[in-house]
Amino acid sequence: MNKIMFGFELKGPKRLSNGTIDITLNTQPKSPEEYAAIFSMANHGFALLKDANFDELDLEVMDGANAPVFGKSPSEKLRSALFVAWSSSDKGYDNFNDYYRKYIEDLRIEILTGAKVIE
Repeated sequence: MNKIMFGFELKGPKRLSNGTIDITLNTQPKSPEEYAAIFSMANHGFALLKDANFDELDLEVMDGANAPVFGKSPSEKLRSALFVAWSSSDKGYDNFNDYYRKYIEDLRIEILTGAKVIE
């Protein structure tokens, strides 16, 4: 996991129509290595904003933090995969929601009992 920490000036936070916030960070000039680290992080990062210097506890929190999930949550990914499986062969259900509820209930039973329910 790449990490880089730097001070910045927060410019123009704007609330967008979809409920997200657009933030611009102005920094001091960076070294080529720092630029490379920043650009290697692609489109997502994890930020801790504080109006003072970080202390040791802040750094520990950042090291142990799990970055938020971007895109679909694990449950949304599972639902999408089940929809694809149902679409390719209706699995005996005319309605996807009925199939989904039955599959999730069977999965819950398998997890709790260890008994094979899902085919």
